[in-house]
Amino acid sequence: MIPPAAQAVSASGSSKGAPLFVAADPDLVAKEGVAQDSWFVVSHLMSGSDRLDLLIHYIRLTPPQGPVIQAMVSVLDPVSGKSLAEEKDYKASETTFSTASLDVQTPAGGLSGHVSAMHVTGRFQRINVDLTLARQGPLLANLGTGLLPFYGDINYEYALSMKTTGLDNGDRISLWDIIDGDKEHAFATLVHPDGRHEIVDVEPLAKDATSIWTSAATGHRYPTHWVVSIPTLKAHLRVEPLVREQEVVSPIGIHKYEGASKVAGKMQGKPATGHAVVELVGDWN
Repeated sequence: MIPPAAQAVSASGSSKGAPLFVAADPDLVAKEGVAQDSWFVVSHLMSGSDRLDLLIHYIRLTPPQGPVIQAMVSVLDPVSGKSLAEEKDYKASETTFSTASLDVQTPAGGLSGHVSAMHVTGRFQRINVDLTLARQGPLLANLGTGLLPFYGDINYEYALSMKTTGLDNGDRISLWDIIDGDKEHAFATLVHPDGRHEIVDVEPLAKDATSIWTSAATGHRYPTHWVVSIPTLKAHLRVEPLVREQEVVSPIGIHKYEGASKVAGKMQGKPATGHAVVELVGDWN
């Protein structure tokens, strides 16, 4: 694994601002010597008055029993309220990951290309995906640098805007509420259309989350209503999933909630609306 200092030099290039630890194209490639690699695509697809909310996720894990590659897809029709989600899991020998360019391939599909033309495919039992995506906005580097402490480790985390998630005024927000033992860290990174980043504290969310939905498949109990308060931005935002039943049931027991959601409220004294995806991972019993 590249040391953080070397990663910063490589990613920042000729930038004169805060040093970055991530770069759009180079860091799309698979990394060697890391415990986890993850490629996460969220899109809101429109055709006339029709709309689908799509999530597709390829992730490489290294649990004690050996490497596992997960391929996940979730599709929601917000008009009919129908939601489908599937996960397939593979051995490392069944997949390929390029360390030279973006090329992640599993029997269920993958990603390839670059930020200007990213090809995303998924071949699942009930869902087929074949999309080409192009970057249309600035890079969002979490915490402004892309370096995120996460459960005792270092996580490199960034997002490329395809103008699909965030607020309708063009701002994009990446919000985290990390619970680690008796500690809770809630914070957000906001990137404006011109690329300016704001790093802000968020009032902790877990305690006051409401509208619990219990999964009949796993018994997990997920909150489905949040009020996001960001004092620095004078923001008060309600976040609710379009449909409550959006759990991804995992064949290997790593169940999670991936909720395509609506956002409404105020920020800086002005009405604010938008789209979001809420991911709940961990012990929700």
